[in-house]
Amino acid sequence: MNEVITTVQNVTIILTEEEAERFKKFQKYYDTFMVLINNGVFDVQYGKTTLNFKGGLLENITKEEVIFKR
Repeated sequence: MNEVITTVQNVTIILTEEEAERFKKFQKYYDTFMVLINNGVFDVQYGKTTLNFKGGLLENITKEEVIFKR
């Protein structure tokens, strides 16, 4: 078998306390955030997105967009 070797590189960043708190929240919800990104939630130009949660977990996403308006 071929062994895959990965190298991890550490990076040092300097954050204010407020930025550090934001980053911790982002990390906590990273998986959900990526689901939103991958499903174009933030790409709606004229419409709305509804997020439905069940037991604190994202259950489904509904996007509604206006395709014609006079």
